[in-house]
Amino acid sequence: EVEKHKIERAFGEPLTEYEATGILRAAIYQPFEGGMAESLKEFFTKIGLHCNLSGYDYLMTAVEEVGKDNTLIKRLTRGLYPLVGRKYGTTGSIVERSIRNAINNTYNSGKLREVINGQYGGNLAKYEKPTNGEMIAFLHEMVR
Repeated sequence: EVEKHKIERAFGEPLTEYEATGILRAAIYQPFEGGMAESLKEFFTKIGLHCNLSGYDYLMTAVEEVGKDNTLIKRLTRGLYPLVGRKYGTTGSIVERSIRNAINNTYNSGKLREVINGQYGGNLAKYEKPTNGEMIAFLHEMVR
């Protein structure tokens, strides 16, 4: 009820409960349509993850979905990967493998550890490669 009055004041006209709820939902999910994508693209550029890899798009979508439902981070194999796969017309196992491949490529170039440790306060050891779940969780926390 308090939020509805704040929205009405901002718009200068009375709103129905349905209209207020729709505006609140749009405000909640709006960051995932602009700000989150730009932050991830910038980070991916820094670590050398290029958009020609399918894991690039799968990681973007995985982080977006975890932002909408953070319980998915605990259900990667049976929840998140199949969900992302359905969006791209593929299977969860292909999504998992593509994300792993993208992480491997950036890790092998050395940029992943350098950027995470240097600019984001991470503590990846020299031979420590993040798992898919760790990478998705890190990206989710980074753009929240």
